[in-house]
Amino acid sequence: MRHGISPKGSVNERYSNVIASEETLRPRERGRLWAERASVLALQSVDTPSLATLQTLVNLTLYWFGAGEMVRAYMHHGILIRALHVLGLDKLEPGRESGSNWVHQEMKGRVFWAIWLIDSFATSKTKQDHMLVGDSITTPLPSSETEFSAKKRTSKPLRLTELGATESVMGELMRAARLWYSLNLINADCRVDIGMYTCSNRNNSTARILDLQALDSRALAWYAALHPTLKYNRENFSIHSRLESSPAFVLIHVVYHAALAVLYYSLVLSLASNPQSASSISVSLLTTSSLEHANAISDIVKDLLSPEWDTTRTPAFVSYAAYIATTVQLSYLWSHSSDLAAAAKENIVTNLKLMRDVGPYWAVAEQVVSYPNACTTKQIVCQEPNIIQSTCISSLS
Repeated sequence: MRHGISPKGSVNERYSNVIASEETLRPRERGRLWAERASVLALQSVDTPSLATLQTLVNLTLYWFGAGEMVRAYMHHGILIRALHVLGLDKLEPGRESGSNWVHQEMKGRVFWAIWLIDSFATSKTKQDHMLVGDSITTPLPSSETEFSAKKRTSKPLRLTELGATESVMGELMRAARLWYSLNLINADCRVDIGMYTCSNRNNSTARILDLQALDSRALAWYAALHPTLKYNRENFSIHSRLESSPAFVLIHVVYHAALAVLYYSLVLSLASNPQSASSISVSLLTTSSLEHANAISDIVKDLLSPEWDTTRTPAFVSYAAYIATTVQLSYLWSHSSDLAAAAKENIVTNLKLMRDVGPYWAVAEQVVSYPNACTTKQIVCQEPNIIQSTCISSLS
């Protein structure tokens, strides 16, 4: 996410150096100090916005979200949208030149998509309409990292709704975000039409099931068509873990699996309220599919816990996805199959380890692992029913 977004010489960098007297501060305290100072400077210039101001506000919005300061995050989010329109970043066209002019144009596009990504998750959280819907469908996806480094696009620019694999990590991340946003619209009793976002109340459970199935087909087709260099495997993870774009690479796959795990679980709940539809869909198959995607999240988490990965680079959403995986895997602790029960326990412990490690960098993680269900989970997997919440998670090894 940071590659091509973070500005040089901006307020974002002015406070990147740690004052000697602040070296003993914990990461979250140090980060908050930077955010407080950077916000003062950035917000002073919002009435005359520049690209550098937007770049700084993007990082601040992400920081306040990670710090659990949702009011501040949403206020910065609103300012970003207005400033984006003022600078005309919502009306970008594919650049045909190369060199520094193309890089500057591409930088604008990447800032636009960073704001679009924030808007996607913010609106799915608040169940509001996507503020950048129409524009996001016509704005070209970002170029690949190779093209960005070469200062020239050699591939055909693609829109968000156009089919075709790309080598752009950030571009495919936008498609993953679209999947997550679409799922949240359906689950909020809204409808997602193919190729565009529209929302209208639909309490008909049969129609909701059809919407979820259509989204499932589209998601599977997109994910299967990912460029070979962007598919998730150990080799690609090792390669991307050394790149600045690695958090975006991880997010593509975590968002996909989290969305599918929730989607299949949502289908099960929809079928429960509409037994007539159950004859054509196997509830057992849906629950198994949800578990498979939950386990896929845990597999990625295992890679993120390996020595080659820097925990500070883990996107906050990964911790939330780990929580989603845990809720799906929890019931399998009581499975009659000893293999399923053992795998569920191992994966849940893995998920909790990540939430513990990400805790210093994502305030919501602390709320998640202290939630009653999470506490019960920790007691079960730790086999310490009388131990208090904080002790069990810290004892995981």
